[in-house]
Amino acid sequence: MKQTALILIISLAATLSQAAGFAIEGNWGTHQSANGIDFDVTFAIQNQHLVLTNVCSFQGQTAVAQVSVAVTYTDSTFNVLESAANTNSSGGLDCNASVQGGDQMQYQVQGSTLIFTKPGQPGTLVFFRK
Repeated sequence: MKQTALILIISLAATLSQAAGFAIEGNWGTHQSANGIDFDVTFAIQNQHLVLTNVCSFQGQTAVAQVSVAVTYTDSTFNVLESAANTNSSGGLDCNASVQGGDQMQYQVQGSTLIFTKPGQPGTLVFFRK
């Protein structure tokens, strides 16, 4: 009986740890502007999957590009497993979204901030929880 109870407790603990997920899971975004074009980028990360959405706006025109790829992640690493690219146009405005397979990054979640770094490369990529 004690052995059965112990197995049940271990099984329940494993199930709860899987259900708890990773800090990286959820919707993250950033906003950037260049040459008068606004880019609202969202990373939706869930169940070892990434959906990248880029909403581009310029002089009243808006276009949206989106890609979806398989990823893997641990408590500190993020790996993109496949490449994908998409371009969408509206009124002469081209909007792009792309992800490069094989990208491996380190990440940290600090409160409502997600910070990506790439080993051997300077700089960081910062997103905020949406």
